[in-house]
Amino acid sequence: MLIGKPLTTGNKDELKLLFYFLGELPVNQLINSPLREDNHPSFYIYYNPDGKIYYKDFASGEYGDIVSLIQSFLQLPTLADASELISKTDVKCESNIACHRFNYTPKEKEYEIKIRIRDLNLEDIEYWETYGVDHKRLTEFGVYPISHYYLIDGEYNQLFSTKNYCYAYTEYYSKFYYKIYRPYSKSAKWTSNIPFSIWDLYNYLPISGDVVIITKSRKDSMCIMSNSSYPSVNMQSETGNPSKEKINDLKKRFKNVFIWYDNDFNKSHNWGRMYATEIAKTHNLIQVEIPDGFESKDISDFHRDFGKTVTKELIKELIENGKQV
Repeated sequence: MLIGKPLTTGNKDELKLLFYFLGELPVNQLINSPLREDNHPSFYIYYNPDGKIYYKDFASGEYGDIVSLIQSFLQLPTLADASELISKTDVKCESNIACHRFNYTPKEKEYEIKIRIRDLNLEDIEYWETYGVDHKRLTEFGVYPISHYYLIDGEYNQLFSTKNYCYAYTEYYSKFYYKIYRPYSKSAKWTSNIPFSIWDLYNYLPISGDVVIITKSRKDSMCIMSNSSYPSVNMQSETGNPSKEKINDLKKRFKNVFIWYDNDFNKSHNWGRMYATEIAKTHNLIQVEIPDGFESKDISDFHRDFGKTVTKELIKELIENGKQV
């Protein structure tokens, strides 16, 4: 049995929380991991007689309680964010799409991050090109391969050394902010001090234009810009709500504002579609996504699965057909 004191779930039924956020997964038996691609069942969800939920990933060694499971599944920055989200959740609401919208806004980080940039190597080039990002434009997109990064919290400094596949996303607003991205890390994929109010790549937008595309991640935005002439931006979290000021600015500058989030076709709830639908309805945006038949959740995965030529064709088709006259 796993031992640990979980963050509070506000006395909510933990089995209902599991089913609400992850769908009706089997408990007390080996299953395919809901957190990663898993062809051989190696994930176990423990439902104890005391009503507590724990999980163990036997492939990665990761384990935790219901709060950490929800954090990992929704890719929230901290356990505290997951706990706060749980406190606002009505587990009795099961079918109404509106109830699945969390109105989640990550808390701004208080620590500083410093980085040590290294040279781009063949592994980096292969990784980014696989997902449709032109490696020659990484610096233009504010992405740097790094060998070390530092977390500085007041008088406390901590140095992290990275072997490979570690990158810094950078934004500059009076000072540099960084989001550290480790695509293959099983425990700490993201570390960031970029405030939620800052959108990735917003400073790279042209003054005006015909189209701008809001995606859920910098990787998707870079893929779109590497394979089309369309500019693209993204918020720091797919689960966040864009401010009216930001949307109004985009609408003043661009004739067509698209939102392109994940098609979570293989999840019990299609979260990406639900998030995008609500934002599109609230702000009168044009919603597009990867069509179901391709079984790729986002454009960077689509490029990995189908290659550059088909990716370029799909981007052009979805955007040109979606434009409002």
